[in-house]
Amino acid sequence: MDIQRVSKKRKEMQKPLYVVDCQHNFWGVNLKKHLLHMYVVKRKIMNKWYLKLFKRLLDSTVLISIVVYRQVTERNKEQRSYRIQLVEEMFMKHARAAGEQCVPG
Repeated sequence: MDIQRVSKKRKEMQKPLYVVDCQHNFWGVNLKKHLLHMYVVKRKIMNKWYLKLFKRLLDSTVLISIVVYRQVTERNKEQRSYRIQLVEEMFMKHARAAGEQCVPG
């Protein structure tokens, strides 16, 4: 087992390398939780497990799309405005498609 020396609050200690790696990479989980906190679709009162799963995956997918958008466009767009734009564009696309189906021809 590999051991690494780390200092925390002016205190030297030894930790296994896998613990150091885990602590170093765990920030991504906390960041995701923090970013989704204000915009979560899932609510506490929900009986169907598949709805919980779907809404959790929807939240994660939107968050990933925001991260990709920011990297590709190099713009730091706020999550709220991105979500509003996303909903508006999806609505317009599907409203237009529904309108074309309803036109008698």
